[in-house]
Amino acid sequence: MKSIYVFIGIVFTSLSSIAQSYIPMINEDHTWSVDVHYYTSGQPYYIVSQQFSLNGETVLINGMTYHRIRRNNSNPACLIREDNGKVYKYYFSLDSEVIMYDFTLEIGDTILVKLSEYCYDGGGSGQIPLTVVDVTTQNIAGEDRKVIEFDFYTMFGTEIWIEGIGSIRGLDPIGEDIDLVEGTNLVCFSIANNTYFFNGATACDNTTLDVSESAPEKIVLYPNPVVSSSILQLPEALGVNRIKIFDLNGKLVRNESINKPYYMIEMMLFRSGLYFYQVYSELALVHTGRFTIQ
Repeated sequence: MKSIYVFIGIVFTSLSSIAQSYIPMINEDHTWSVDVHYYTSGQPYYIVSQQFSLNGETVLINGMTYHRIRRNNSNPACLIREDNGKVYKYYFSLDSEVIMYDFTLEIGDTILVKLSEYCYDGGGSGQIPLTVVDVTTQNIAGEDRKVIEFDFYTMFGTEIWIEGIGSIRGLDPIGEDIDLVEGTNLVCFSIANNTYFFNGATACDNTTLDVSESAPEKIVLYPNPVVSSSILQLPEALGVNRIKIFDLNGKLVRNESINKPYYMIEMMLFRSGLYFYQVYSELALVHTGRFTIQ
């Protein structure tokens, strides 16, 4: 039977610092569920819960072994590796790696963190310095883990790293707050059959659709153009169960079944340009539309 453990926010009882071996973050039985908060005109628009997981695939690049980690089981997948308390992400367009986490940091140390989560386009050139302001050992997810707090504060709270888990914002440090002007929260971390909740969450999937006053029967895609991830709202009353996406030349590039009242369009899955989509209920076409990948 699956065990469920609930944590309220990021308030834990600090323990005295105890020497311990490093707890690995990259493990095949680890999964992360992250709520991505989308905003428009400064107001919450919707939340999409995304899951990150490993499937055992490894790739050897420049003599280093990387693990594939997928978002929502989609392709392409990012590559990360771990070595002596440090976690690295490989950027394909740069043919090099950038450090994601360094759990050897102590109070007063500073680390430069890359601003983007993306691993295929180089993720932009910006970096931000994070300085450690506190280091404690806390019992989290069944083990005593090193917890590192930084001097960086977002609208969702202080940037905190947890050994063997990652950021309190999600798999990537800072989440998407910087580059996409959105907010993220780690809501679930799973080890084998044990699931641990964070940031006051009580479920791993907290996806909500359009909270504006749009008519509920409308199929809505937002944002469009797609700059990172966009959500296609599919009202349950329409019974949509399939989507087809075509490029400008009419070539079918995606043909997928749908079992949720929404469909995520991920920028990294498409080249820049104009695309057309069709949504179906059973075998009947119920809506057509278009979107642009920037």
